[in-house]
Amino acid sequence: MYNLELLEKSSAKATIELKGEEFKKVRESIVNEFKNAKIDGFRKGHAPLDVIEKTFGDKINEELFNYVLNSEIKKMVEEKELEVLGQISVENHSLTNDELKVEISFELKPKFELPKYKELGIKEETEEITDEKVEGYLKSIVEREKKLEKSDKKVAENNDTVNINFEGFVDGEAFEGGKAENYNLKLGSHSFIDTFEDQIVGHSVDEEFDVNVVFPEEYHAENLKGKPALFKVKLNSIQVEKLPTVDDEFAKSKGYDTLADYKNSLKAQLELNSENQAKDKKYQEIADKLVETTEMELPVNIVKSEVENQKNALAQQLSMQGLDLKKYLELSGKTEEEFEKDVEDRAQKVVKYNLIIGKIAEIEGIKVEKEEIEKELEKMAAMYKMTLDQLREELQKAKMLENYINQIAGSIFMTKVKEFLVKNN
Repeated sequence: MYNLELLEKSSAKATIELKGEEFKKVRESIVNEFKNAKIDGFRKGHAPLDVIEKTFGDKINEELFNYVLNSEIKKMVEEKELEVLGQISVENHSLTNDELKVEISFELKPKFELPKYKELGIKEETEEITDEKVEGYLKSIVEREKKLEKSDKKVAENNDTVNINFEGFVDGEAFEGGKAENYNLKLGSHSFIDTFEDQIVGHSVDEEFDVNVVFPEEYHAENLKGKPALFKVKLNSIQVEKLPTVDDEFAKSKGYDTLADYKNSLKAQLELNSENQAKDKKYQEIADKLVETTEMELPVNIVKSEVENQKNALAQQLSMQGLDLKKYLELSGKTEEEFEKDVEDRAQKVVKYNLIIGKIAEIEGIKVEKEEIEKELEKMAAMYKMTLDQLREELQKAKMLENYINQIAGSIFMTKVKEFLVKNN
């Protein structure tokens, strides 16, 4: 027996009751499952019911509670054709000798009208890949492979790469992170603070000299913000950049017979990149349009959960960069209130879009097949030089198998949705 109450914003609550003959029948069935359990002083299967209940009372009550959660709630959901989102929360429960009452709350998929999602007139605009763009791409590859060689130059000039030793002092004391030896620095790159690089220009190889600078007010180290500093510098050498010669031999080092073949390959890469970027841009415009034109009441707790997911993901990312939220807000120039609003807005859009594409997938029959998940698991197994069974076993040991399979399924699903929407618009 249950009493269901539908609330606003796609929320619901219900009271599930198990009582009378039904309660007695279910409880007896559970007690009977413990009949063959080992109880000191009795042969297996011969302990009286009152002894079984006394010995396993807590476990019997737990099984009774689980029965309500697994069977009675499932029956209610099926009878009322409810589409439950997220986890069902147990708000309260009570148990007597002849009745179990459980109060729950949960959220439902909101009812909404799906907007037009095909033939929206959003164009896919790819960038033309000219010979000039190919040459620019090739130049960037060559730049990454440049080598530094010692120069005969004796005096440093702007745009030179110099090798230096340095040690910094603030208020006469050396500070952490302010010392290095044999450091390569390109003058004019502005990678060092203030006029540090400018003050090296004009000095000679093997010369030792002082550089005076002031740390910027927004510097990441709190103890150095706005502080004047003295650096003791020694100019070890001046180096020149040596670029590889771009010819057929260079192309062969990349796995091609001729430079022309290599350039054709680079052009194909750029065209593929351009095509993928155009599809990504088109897909984002479609997604934005669908979110903008769909009206629905969002489930509050699902949005809250997405807010927490986004905050946790950001915290992890910042931690890897050695930052925290306070520093992030300083660098982004946002107040805590603005940050909270941004996260809330993003979370609402994510939840809304997921509900929209879920409905589109139902209509269009977009789903993830078991074989597709297996194929991705096989790829991962091959990457780690394992059999599929070995991979499953390792993931199971680490309690990651279910989570990993869900991630794979989610990724495949989103790819299919993206391909469908891009193709049909």
